[in-house]
Amino acid sequence: MRFIYYYFFLLIFIFGSEVALSQPSAQVHLSGAITAKETGEPIPRASIGILGTQRGTIANSEGQYSINLEAGKSYKLRVWAIGYAPDTISITAGADLKQNISLATQAITGKEIVVSSDASRIEARRIMHEVIRRKTEWQSKLNDYTCSAYSRWNLRTGNENASTVRSVLESTADCFWKKGKGFSETITSRKQTANFAPQLNAFSVGQILNFYDNRIEFQDISLISPVADDAYGSYDYDLTGTGILNGASVYQISVEPGFFTEGFAGTIWIDQTDYTIAWLDLSTSKAVKFGPVKEIHFQQTFGLFENNFYLPIDLRTNVVVKFQMPVIPEIKFELLSVLQNYSINKGVDDSLFQKKRHRVSPTADSVKKEQWASYRVIPLSYDEERAYQRIDSTVAESKKDSSSGFSIFDILSFIDLPRYNSVEGWRFGLSKHVTPDESFPLTLRGGIAYGLTDKQWKYEAGIRQGLIWNTETRTQVMGELDGGGITSKIIKEPKVILALDAHYFYDISTMRTAYSPVENTISSLLGSSTNLGYFYEKGFIGGLDFTPDSGGLFSVYYRRTHIWDVAHTFIVNTQDSTNPKRNLGLIEISADRRLAIGGVSLAGDGKFEITSKQLGSDFTFSMIQLQLSASKKLGAIGTLELIGRYSTLFGGIMPAWHTFFFETRDAIFSKPTYFRGLEPFEFQGNRLWSLNLEHDFFDLPTRILGIHFLDQFDLHWLLHAGIGQIEMNGTGDFPITTTANKPYSEIGMGIGNILNILRIEGTWRLTYRRTDISNFYPTLGLGFSF
Repeated sequence: MRFIYYYFFLLIFIFGSEVALSQPSAQVHLSGAITAKETGEPIPRASIGILGTQRGTIANSEGQYSINLEAGKSYKLRVWAIGYAPDTISITAGADLKQNISLATQAITGKEIVVSSDASRIEARRIMHEVIRRKTEWQSKLNDYTCSAYSRWNLRTGNENASTVRSVLESTADCFWKKGKGFSETITSRKQTANFAPQLNAFSVGQILNFYDNRIEFQDISLISPVADDAYGSYDYDLTGTGILNGASVYQISVEPGFFTEGFAGTIWIDQTDYTIAWLDLSTSKAVKFGPVKEIHFQQTFGLFENNFYLPIDLRTNVVVKFQMPVIPEIKFELLSVLQNYSINKGVDDSLFQKKRHRVSPTADSVKKEQWASYRVIPLSYDEERAYQRIDSTVAESKKDSSSGFSIFDILSFIDLPRYNSVEGWRFGLSKHVTPDESFPLTLRGGIAYGLTDKQWKYEAGIRQGLIWNTETRTQVMGELDGGGITSKIIKEPKVILALDAHYFYDISTMRTAYSPVENTISSLLGSSTNLGYFYEKGFIGGLDFTPDSGGLFSVYYRRTHIWDVAHTFIVNTQDSTNPKRNLGLIEISADRRLAIGGVSLAGDGKFEITSKQLGSDFTFSMIQLQLSASKKLGAIGTLELIGRYSTLFGGIMPAWHTFFFETRDAIFSKPTYFRGLEPFEFQGNRLWSLNLEHDFFDLPTRILGIHFLDQFDLHWLLHAGIGQIEMNGTGDFPITTTANKPYSEIGMGIGNILNILRIEGTWRLTYRRTDISNFYPTLGLGFSF
């Protein structure tokens, strides 16, 4: 279950939540059930408002409601729900009381509009034009507001028929918004099931989702709202009927974004009198892709404040995460928020919008358990109550049984994953990284390994020491949702700016580095000889890493080793069967920089190497390798990435073990951003350029063609292409094949995101076509698609 909480925190970070509530001094507790008059069935998520105030609440999933009233006063409560006639009841708050409420069924669609298809769409656009016009008028007068809210997150696993509540997190907070500044909040109290540490219940990160805004932001995805100023070109509106909602006449408008629009689909109910949103029921469209998130469903109600401003009074969000891997259950996140006590255009201090916009009050954890009934605006459902009891007792028992002794997991952490290759056969090893003090940037590492075929012991001993660093504070999370629960602690750790790294080793090195040991193991075990350009290397590597910020790394290293061939590869000692050890003294200067400009993610890498007899080497050459990639999310039509590479020899003679080549497919696997149709080392030389293109269309082709039965598999449709040339300037002491004066080129297609980790591709060679074998190459890829 450990993987689940990663997505829990990720989604909390993305969607945010608004929390808080203030309580009157003398209170009467009103509660009860809201049911259908005809059947007696509960009405989940019915809305309850106190007329003449800014307060209200919503019922839980079982139709139960709860609200606190000031003692000695009389109130009128307005109760309504989609598909039911509203009702108003009078209450005198003399003592705690229970009041059940029944609502009569009332179809929302009412009298259907009998017009042509075009006419209903024209009328719908007229209505939405008026909604947007009026919204623009009152939004221009909104400068700031404060409010209070209560929010509850539930984490469930299972499916619609049988699900289990894994955690409950509740909070209250004071919320602040100011034009040009954004959103800020202070969590005033919080409560959660015992499998979450209190520090982790700081999930009000984001802003109040308001569909009157032009854009609804989720992390790096910006979705256009159906009532945005520029929504007309992105949405198809249709008037599907009229009816009565909460006693008011409403239009029922269906909204559907275009194929290329990342937006929302569903229904909006518009008040026929003032053209405001009475209710909305929307889900993210199929064009929205956010990892394994399969559905995000919103329901929102708005209230009129000061006869001018329409602001959200509740928000109901359901997020469904469904991995394609069959062993992982469906994960569902439920958010209920009630917002009230708005104060508008009264002035909000700019200091609330400094760097730390999401604060926790020092007294947030001091509310006693028995007091939470008055803080909890929405009653717990039966399964939520059971979750509190089950999880709290389980965690308590787990803590009693816990031990601080040495566990089997400590032993397993030393054991490397066994791997297999054509040189070593099966390789088994032990390794460990140790940081004696988390507050001091010193890491020691070491390891040993043995190959059953080459019968060679390999080893490494290394050290990494920070020389210049800053100290940062972060929350460390550990544990599982079940058992002992998820705990956390605040730790101070160094952020290293300049570090010294050095290690002494004896191991196998490879010319090809694109493929993981797992991929190489699978290829080798299936009978394919994985040609990675192996050679033995023994010696010392040491240098400095400079990391000025999170987007850059600059390094200088000196490599003083001995290298020699494995078996009879003859890439170090060309045509020399005595296979002597050759000296290598090499200086490497490298730079790695990542940044984003205008929605384009850029990554640049450069490496300069020089070796000579003066550096203690048997080789003499200098060379440079450059790589630049640019990727951009193109909305609903997927992501596009371009990768350019250039490498050249500056001087000296390039040895066989260090020539330039096109990284390409393995015998079975392929990698994005590399070639797929070449044999390993098919072309080599001392000058190289290449350009590769990768386009992930997500499920756009099947959406356009209307092949909806494939939606459940969430397949990605891929296109790739590549062109490149390798030359040999000068001579060498080994035979190679270059592309001469004609570049190599290829193109291919594929299907990705199969079970979230597999990719199947086919590639055609466009040039240098072969006559002895097929020029079509099917390959398999591993890696998560999100």
